[in-house]
Amino acid sequence: MPVGVCRPVRTADARPSSNLLMALLGRRVAVAILIAVSAFSLHVLAAASLDPVPPLQWLKLTTAGTTQPPGLRFASVGYNAGTRTLIIFGGEAQSGVAQSQTYLLDLDSLTWSIPAPPVTLQQTPPARSAAVSGIDTAASNRNGFIVIGGKGSDGKALSDIWEFDFTNQFWAQVNISPGGPSPRWGSRGGIDTRIAAVSDPVLPGPNNTFWLLGGQDTSRSFSDLWRLNVSGTLSSNLPDSSVGSWEQISLSDFPGSVGQGGGVMSQQLITSGGCNDTLTPGTSCAVQNTYIVTSNRETARAAPALNCPVPRLSPTLVPNGNKFSSSFSSQIFSLFGSFNSSLWDDAGGSKEGEVAILDVNTRSWTRVLPSGDPGSSGSPSFPTPRDGAVAVMSPQGLVGDSPKTSSDIIVFGGRDASGNYLADLWLLRAYNGLVNSTHPKWSGFGNGQPQTGPNANGAGVENKFVTTCAVAIAPPPPPPSNSSSNQGGSQSGDDGSSQPNNPSPRPSLDTTFLHKLLAPLSVGLLLPAFLLFRLTSIPFNGSRGSPLTHALYHVSCFLGVVGYGLGVAGLVLAFTTLSSSDSTAKPSLLSTTHGQAGLALFILLYGLLFLLAILHLLTRCMKRELVTERKRTDSDVTEKEPLPRSTLTPSPAFSFRRQASSWGPSSWRKVREDSLSVDSGSGEMPDFANPPSAQRTFEVLNRPARTRRGSGSHSSMPLTHLSHQSGSQSLGDLDWLNRRRSLTAVDELDNAAPPPSTPGTLLEAPGPSAPNMPPPLSILLRFLFHASLAAFCIFCLVTLWTKSPSSRSGFGIFLAWTVAFYVTLFISSWRGHPDRSTLTLLFQRLRAEPQPRPAAPRPSISDTLPGTEENVTFPYTHHRPAYRRALLSEAPSPQSAESDEEDDDRAENEMRRRDVSFFTTHPKRALRITNPS
Repeated sequence: MPVGVCRPVRTADARPSSNLLMALLGRRVAVAILIAVSAFSLHVLAAASLDPVPPLQWLKLTTAGTTQPPGLRFASVGYNAGTRTLIIFGGEAQSGVAQSQTYLLDLDSLTWSIPAPPVTLQQTPPARSAAVSGIDTAASNRNGFIVIGGKGSDGKALSDIWEFDFTNQFWAQVNISPGGPSPRWGSRGGIDTRIAAVSDPVLPGPNNTFWLLGGQDTSRSFSDLWRLNVSGTLSSNLPDSSVGSWEQISLSDFPGSVGQGGGVMSQQLITSGGCNDTLTPGTSCAVQNTYIVTSNRETARAAPALNCPVPRLSPTLVPNGNKFSSSFSSQIFSLFGSFNSSLWDDAGGSKEGEVAILDVNTRSWTRVLPSGDPGSSGSPSFPTPRDGAVAVMSPQGLVGDSPKTSSDIIVFGGRDASGNYLADLWLLRAYNGLVNSTHPKWSGFGNGQPQTGPNANGAGVENKFVTTCAVAIAPPPPPPSNSSSNQGGSQSGDDGSSQPNNPSPRPSLDTTFLHKLLAPLSVGLLLPAFLLFRLTSIPFNGSRGSPLTHALYHVSCFLGVVGYGLGVAGLVLAFTTLSSSDSTAKPSLLSTTHGQAGLALFILLYGLLFLLAILHLLTRCMKRELVTERKRTDSDVTEKEPLPRSTLTPSPAFSFRRQASSWGPSSWRKVREDSLSVDSGSGEMPDFANPPSAQRTFEVLNRPARTRRGSGSHSSMPLTHLSHQSGSQSLGDLDWLNRRRSLTAVDELDNAAPPPSTPGTLLEAPGPSAPNMPPPLSILLRFLFHASLAAFCIFCLVTLWTKSPSSRSGFGIFLAWTVAFYVTLFISSWRGHPDRSTLTLLFQRLRAEPQPRPAAPRPSISDTLPGTEENVTFPYTHHRPAYRRALLSEAPSPQSAESDEEDDDRAENEMRRRDVSFFTTHPKRALRITNPS
């Protein structure tokens, strides 16, 4: 808020404004309470969301065959319902090298095999891992499996696209039109097989859409979004007829990250976990961040979800394909993923096969512990915690004799916490039912005896709900630097390179979306509020201003109150919704430069300056009240005790100054006692009962006795007419000298007279006076306010630029808003609105014309007047600040025979107006007037 402005006290007409102010304050309190309640509700929802889910059970699949896949990580997996075949391609082996082998699993017999392509179609894709893949089924045109990009065996990124034909079991490269994403691996995407193929106006035949989001190469990470449209024909006689074209989708608010998991639900992509600030992700840098990317034909936008699961590295995300409840269509399962158990506590969920379920509509998480596989021993078992596993979903059962009673998800491979690459196959079965935290048992619970194998029907399945989110804990001391074991030394990173198992953690903090929105919104409201307050409040008081001015003033107050409340709410949310993937016992906002700078600016702008402004305004209002009361008192005294023998009414804007009544010796004291004398600083009337002590002032020392004669230039009168009891010709005996000028009458007499000038000189036009600046305290407070406001704007701009590198729309909007504010501020100040603004006064001083150079000093009277020792300048020297210069008509005239008398008269007339001491020169003689005291 600007400082240095206060309102005079208003009477009855101030009540509407007061009521409005109270209403605004009440509204601010209501808004603050609403925001606090909403933030608390969102926090509680993130901590304990218990949405209904289908009954879940883990089942281990035992497979057979002479050719089985080895332990693989980041392989490509797909399922074809027509041939009942599961395909595994590529992946990273235990050696850290990408593979190129293809494995097929017959889901009826659970037997592994390798493809047997036609002799003329023996080509295979280059080895790769971490590729994007998915099923491409389009009627009789194509019955294939797509693999996009990935990381080659040489560690370089790939961009080619291959498709496997399930009917004839051969690979063919897809013909891609020019353009497309740069080579990369680790992208999230694929296709939702529940979406049917559509016709495309560009490509012939049915079209399927694949998505590709983000990824990385050897030097950078990506945050862009691409759509691949695949069409054409794939068959043994037309192996090269499948075609594809890339189309980039504009994406905002998605940060580039690596090592995250991802899945596709219709036209939405969901990512979770991973690291944001490194190309070699590890468990210590994993974050809880989850983003929901919603796309239409040309644009997409990423929205964060609430954080609840433990921060994971390379989790597996797959949609819930169960159709028993319509609420299941908006759910996606997050499985596995490695995390740093020394930094986070997941309440043992990973050891019990935890499934974190995200509802993309409510953006809330539900943590569920499924039933395990009882096996032959009856003791439930669960999959080993791992990262880099792959999964495929089917709306119906993939194995067993009752495919319509459940939906299945098959999970393969991954790497466990010990660095071992896994080749086991697990089935996550979702039965057609519904359970929640209050009803964990469902209609198919049966006799309570869980079953095992592909034909398990859900009997005895009872899920447990974890009602709390993951909790950060203090990390243990770092291991010795000479540790070289497999578990304590290093392990292969996502890019195949060796990385420390316990790298130095980097702080990775995040807050809720409300905090990121409220902080810039608060500053954005304060900017126009300040402009309106500045333009309407300074010239506004209770009796002036148009209705529009009053309305804009109240609008500025409302915007300021709302902006201040949003700023406070944003700070509260920064502390209450702060989450961290790498912290000590609790995440600390002050552990980052962003948090420290933001808190310091908040304390300065929203705290200290706000309090100082209020105190300053109250102080100025109290001073103005005192001045108003003093004026009222002076007015009352003036009305009750009129001034005697005075024909001049002092201006109420000035106070009286104690004046002498004569230039003569001490014999004038009686006249002086009867004259009006008021202390110049008190603003009070004289005390006639206790007159002040006599002081001798000026007297003429060398004037001879003479008879007064008329002057041609001035009207004279006999001295006897001017004297009191004595016949002295002293100027101190003049009764009319009571009207000699005081501080109160200066302006009245000067305004009535023409501009004076010094004898012998021309009249000079007064130069432009410098504008009066506000008090130093007001200037200081205004400077601090503008400095802190500019710093806060810069802080918001830097945050918007660095925290959302993939989207600059918010940065651009806030930058344009800030520039418009300062342009308006400077233009209004340059044009003089408001006139009391410090910036306006500075501009006025810059635009003021230079003052004329002072004239050279006149020679001293001691140089021309013999016997004079005083160092005074011609024609006289003031003992008090001058009020005006002598008129040209008052200059000495040597042409008149009566010049001596005229000099005396001129001196007397001058002494009636002010207390001065001067010399007059004449060829015959000089008149000398001095102060005896």
